[in-house]
Amino acid sequence: MKVKELLDKLSKLDPELQLIFSTDDEDVLNNRELFKLFDVQDISVIEAERTRDAYRKPTLKIGKSEGSVKMAMINISGDF
Repeated sequence: MKVKELLDKLSKLDPELQLIFSTDDEDVLNNRELFKLFDVQDISVIEAERTRDAYRKPTLKIGKSEGSVKMAMINISGDF
């Protein structure tokens, strides 16, 4: 998702609503969880390259490189 897409969706909501993230991604959950919640801690701009690790899991190579691009990073926490 691009920043403008997120802004468009958020602009339709009450700006006083609390923002939380959730996932039902099986790679993130343990066997007992139906979903997991996350709280927004910070938003920043980073330079990174999208890649996959040895297990084919998505990851980032953070820092300037030939394949890097600027990205908005939303830092989340599992505690709120």
